[in-house]
Amino acid sequence: MKSLLKFTVVTNVALFVLLWIEERYVHFFGIVHWIDYAFFMLIMLWAAAVLIYLAPRSMAKGTQRINPLYRQKVMQAKREAKEQAHKQETSPHADAIPLAVAGLPCLVLVIFYHFVLV
Repeated sequence: MKSLLKFTVVTNVALFVLLWIEERYVHFFGIVHWIDYAFFMLIMLWAAAVLIYLAPRSMAKGTQRINPLYRQKVMQAKREAKEQAHKQETSPHADAIPLAVAGLPCLVLVIFYHFVLV
């Protein structure tokens, strides 16, 4: 839990600094109000999470050639491949979850600003 909180804080601070530098020199997004930073950070974090979520998993990790004359090795390799496929099916998108969670403070801030402050 601490590592997720630390990742959320570091990611949000780093993204804010990058957005601030971009807006100071390039003016691509045209950010006017402070709440726009939170909105663009939310969009960027969740877009990155979606891209990671939709990215295909590589099945070529750790593969090696096995001589078909050795039946035990072939059977063991098949068993390991099934276990790895099952592991990827149970939690295939664990890399996208921290980015989605890192966007939640920005979402709360945007909703709070929209419905309470304005």
